[in-house]
Amino acid sequence: MSTPTLIGENTVERVKEEIWACMLNDDVRKIGLYGMGGIGKSTVMEHINNRLLKEKNKFDSVIWVTVSKSLNVIQLQHDIARKLDLDLTKFEDVRERAAKLMAKLEDKNRYVLILDDMWEILALEEVGIPEPNSANGCKLVLTTRLRDVCRGMSCKDIKMELLSKEEARKLFLEKMGYDVFNIPNLKLMAEEVLERCAQLPLAIVTIAASFKLLIDDCEWRDALVKLRKSVLRTNKTDDQVLETLKFSYEQLKGEKLKQCLLHCALFPEDFKIEKQELVEHLIDEGIIERMESRQEEFDNGYTILRKLESACLLEGGNDYYKGEFVKMHDLVRDMVLNVASPQFMVEGHLGLKDFLDEGKWREDLVKASLMYKDISTIPPNVSPRYPNLSTLLLQGNRSLKNVPDSLFEHLYGLKVLDLSYTGIESLPNSVYSLEKLTTLRLRGCGELKHVSSLAKLTTLRKLDLGETGITEVPDGLELLVNLKFLDLNAPKLKVMPPGILRKSLIYSRFDDVDKFSMYIRSLKNRRLASYQIRAGPVKRVWDRYSTLQLQQKRIEHVLSSSSSCTLPLLQIEELELLNLSNLRGLFRIEKAASAWVPSDTFSRLKIIYLSRCSKIKKLFPLGLLLHLHNLEEISVRDCDQVEEIIGEASDEEEEKEEEGMDTTKISLPKLRLLRLWTLPELKTICGNRKVIVCDSIEKICIRNCPKLKRLPLSLHLSNGQPSPPPSLQRIEADGQWWESLEWDCYNTKNALQPFFTHRRFS
Repeated sequence: MSTPTLIGENTVERVKEEIWACMLNDDVRKIGLYGMGGIGKSTVMEHINNRLLKEKNKFDSVIWVTVSKSLNVIQLQHDIARKLDLDLTKFEDVRERAAKLMAKLEDKNRYVLILDDMWEILALEEVGIPEPNSANGCKLVLTTRLRDVCRGMSCKDIKMELLSKEEARKLFLEKMGYDVFNIPNLKLMAEEVLERCAQLPLAIVTIAASFKLLIDDCEWRDALVKLRKSVLRTNKTDDQVLETLKFSYEQLKGEKLKQCLLHCALFPEDFKIEKQELVEHLIDEGIIERMESRQEEFDNGYTILRKLESACLLEGGNDYYKGEFVKMHDLVRDMVLNVASPQFMVEGHLGLKDFLDEGKWREDLVKASLMYKDISTIPPNVSPRYPNLSTLLLQGNRSLKNVPDSLFEHLYGLKVLDLSYTGIESLPNSVYSLEKLTTLRLRGCGELKHVSSLAKLTTLRKLDLGETGITEVPDGLELLVNLKFLDLNAPKLKVMPPGILRKSLIYSRFDDVDKFSMYIRSLKNRRLASYQIRAGPVKRVWDRYSTLQLQQKRIEHVLSSSSSCTLPLLQIEELELLNLSNLRGLFRIEKAASAWVPSDTFSRLKIIYLSRCSKIKKLFPLGLLLHLHNLEEISVRDCDQVEEIIGEASDEEEEKEEEGMDTTKISLPKLRLLRLWTLPELKTICGNRKVIVCDSIEKICIRNCPKLKRLPLSLHLSNGQPSPPPSLQRIEADGQWWESLEWDCYNTKNALQPFFTHRRFS
């Protein structure tokens, strides 16, 4: 895990070492770290997690799962199972799931299970977690705000203390970015601000982020008065922390920032919210105003998120599965829900029973979130009366198959309805009469086979039918004159009637390469901001834009140097080449053209995935690779004749190199993942003379590449010794292959060895 720097040489280090001593003590099997919210428990455990992964002589694996306040046993089972590559979705009974999970964990000795953010005592056997003991060599570690949880689960409890005054002062100054205590007219005010942070790391970080933007002493005085009023609203320590965080919220400049933060609270606790999805939501909600282009809207959205991260009210991160995301600390979320509920009735803990209880909510309910609640049924004939409800989010309830028609009968003001990734088989008739509806999201509803006429939904601006089971375009689509976003990425959709897509095309699929080529030629003078283009049968579905997927047997090259029709393809971010038996290369050099690849070719490419292309021998010509500065993932698998990933330079390229280029190093500054699977003829990744500089690399996986004898990573030197990239998490490969590698410097192997994980591949 990427971890923030630990502040508190004495306080935090003492806790870390006490936990580590318990990890090495065979007599201690269960450890509980407790302390108030925002004190840094999860951060300490993230450091322990990373240390366990590097020092593998004691434990074979580490499993980290976040539990959260609203404990859901089924969700917890699913989260643990996912870390074990175990699919529990086909088992509906909780006890049956527990038995399958128990059997899987019992086969996996010497693991550490970390349960972060526990709020109540948990019966391990109910979930399917074996009791840690000396026989299986396993340990359980949990973090919680409540000491009773530690004791109720028979843990060795360790208390996380507040920072010392010296440590609090150091953290405050670090986040301020300058020594405010040396400025005479600000010194006394800064001392009081720091004191009101109560030596709590989260409070210090957020308050410092608010005050660092203030320059004049009048601004400091004004902000300090507001901070005093916030803290004086309550005498309870926990509530004082919430009021301190509320001050940071109130200091945000502009309603857009506040509205964005309020919207984030609609997502479940500890949820990793994909940035792209979140910006989409902000556009749909009108928090981001409509602009001339979609790119401008997204730029505005990402700017808002960056400001909230700078204010330390959102935490940014990057996940292998979700990409860039933000998440909310649970204390910040509690504060936001507290702020929102009187006005917007945004209730993240809202349950189905509460929502349907007409006596619980006032008529001014505006937004309701029931996402990822494991809802399977909604009672028939229920008809809530919330005339001001504008947003209803039900996505992620995969067991929800039927929604009663009565549910929407009195929701006249509904503007945003999200039923994505539910099991619904049809839309209630009442949905088609929601005349104020602007956004209808049905993505991932695979059981939805038919959508009736949309003719009445004339205010609709966004319709997402991606990954649904529809076989034909809904009637009335041509009447939706306000429609700005349409996704028809439905694998069973066969016919696209003419005249429907008047302005732009987001998704397209072609049965053969001739139709694909004709379409690309038609786009010669037209720029698409985001799109998915596929040629050939669709085997899988991806939720990404600016994608080109090719699965057609006659394709030999993706682009040609003589082509003048490549403008739309220059924006490609993901390239998938699947089952192309005649593919010879990415880029074909025509005899009449220069051998040097144009500098903008694939310049935005982030991901390339190549599978079952039996004739290609070289993936990247060197001239093409030199321009791929945004490349993040390279995955090549099951290609029988691939000999090189990055080819040797041609004569003309050699001449270009001699003009001042470093001939020994290839730079891929954003590369995070390199995956090479089942390439029997692969001899080299980048030739015998070159090395790859990839300081962002996180994971390398090499499987069944017997002729590959060199891993050409360029490592920086630290005190004369090779130092691995700071982002590197693991290298997965067969142990025998790893030991057979030839190294340019033996110290390189020593530097990478702690990250190596042995995997047996059949």
